[in-house]
Amino acid sequence: MDPKIGKPSRQIKISTGPYVRRRQHRKAQARIKHNDQTELEPGEPARLSPIPASKAVAPYSPRSETEDSHIHITVVTERTLTPVGPRFEWYPLAVRDEAFFHILMASTSSHAAYLQKVELPRNFYFYRGQAIQLLNQRIARGDCDEGTINTIYMSAAITLDSKPILAPTIDVTDLKTYFGLPSSATISHAKTFGTRLYNFTNSPLSNQAAKVMWGLRNISQLSEEIHAGKIRAEPNLAFEAQFTDRVEVLERLVHPLWHVENPGAEQHPVFRTLGWTCLIYIYTVLRELPKELGINPTLAGRIRGTLESCPELNVLLATFQDLLLWEMFICGRVADDRDRPFFASQATKILLIRRVEDANEILKAAEGFIWPERQVQPSSSSNSEDSLSGSESGAMDVGD
Repeated sequence: MDPKIGKPSRQIKISTGPYVRRRQHRKAQARIKHNDQTELEPGEPARLSPIPASKAVAPYSPRSETEDSHIHITVVTERTLTPVGPRFEWYPLAVRDEAFFHILMASTSSHAAYLQKVELPRNFYFYRGQAIQLLNQRIARGDCDEGTINTIYMSAAITLDSKPILAPTIDVTDLKTYFGLPSSATISHAKTFGTRLYNFTNSPLSNQAAKVMWGLRNISQLSEEIHAGKIRAEPNLAFEAQFTDRVEVLERLVHPLWHVENPGAEQHPVFRTLGWTCLIYIYTVLRELPKELGINPTLAGRIRGTLESCPELNVLLATFQDLLLWEMFICGRVADDRDRPFFASQATKILLIRRVEDANEILKAAEGFIWPERQVQPSSSSNSEDSLSGSESGAMDVGD
C-alpha cells in the first residue's frame, strides 16, 4: 500500500532477456555436470574435494591430492602461531627425515579430510604405509634418533582411538611466566576494570576478570609483535613457554567467568558474556582459527540470548560501553545471519551515545576495551579512572 495516495503500490517486472536466461541455464547445467563427476562410484576410495564449499577453511582449487596437502600446509598452518593442525615447526625437520616426512604428510592429509568432513583420502594410506615401512627398518637397526622418535610419536597419535591422559605441565597460577610482567598501563586498566565490575556486581569474579584483562593485553601485544617481525615466535630454550601455552593459560583463566557450576546461582550476565566473547577472541584472533568454526556462532547466539533476557541490558550498555561495544563487534563478525542485526543494533546505540560516526573512529572505539590508551580520551574521564584505580585497587592483585 502506498502511504501517500492510499492505493496499492505496483510491482514492476523487468524481463531478463534471452541472453541472461541462456547464461543462467548454462551455469545450472555446469553445476549438475560437476556434481555428477564428483560423485564416487561404489567401492571407489574417498578423495579430498577439489572444490571445497565457499565456507571451507582454506578456499583453494588444487589439481591433485599432493597439491592439496601442500596448500593445506602453507595456507592453514604456516602463518598461524597456534596451528589448527600439525605444528609448523615440524615441517623443516620433516624435510631432513624421510620417515618423519611421510608420517607428517599423512597427519596433514588426515587433518585436511577432517576439516572437509570427508573420508580419509588415498594419499593418507600411502604416506602412512611408507612411514611404517621405514620405521620398521629403523627399529630393526636399533635407531633412536630424533626423526625416528618423532615418527613413532605421530604414528601413535594418528592411530589412538582416544586422547591419552597426560599429567598437566602448565601451572595456571604462575601468570607472570605465561603472560609476562604487566606494564603500568595494564595494571591500571585491569585494576580499574575489576573495580568497576566489583562495584556493579559485588562478585569475587571481578578479580578473575581483571587477570583476564592482563592476559588479553599482554598476549595480544605479543601476537602483534611476532607478526610484525619484532620478536621470534619460537622461544630460545626448549623448556620455555610456547605462544600456544600462553593462550592455553588465558583460555583456562576465562573458564570460571562463563561456566555455571550451580544453575541456581548463575554468574552475572556481564561475566558470562565476557567469558564467551573472550573465547571467540581467543579462537579467531589469538589461535587464528577460521571464523566459520562452528563454536563461534554458537557462542555468539548464547551471548545474544543472555543479553536479551537480561533486565539490566540498558544499564549495562550505559555502564560498560567499551566492554559491550567490543563484544558486539567480536560477535558480529562470527554470528549467524539471524543474530547479526541484534549485535549491530546494540553497537549502534553505544556509538550514537558516544557520537562516533567516522569509520576510523568506530574501529578504534571497538578496540577501546582492550586498548583504551590507543584512543584520544578526554582528560576528565581519564583522571576520574585513575583516581578510581588508586582509591579502590586494594582488592585487585594484578601484577602483584
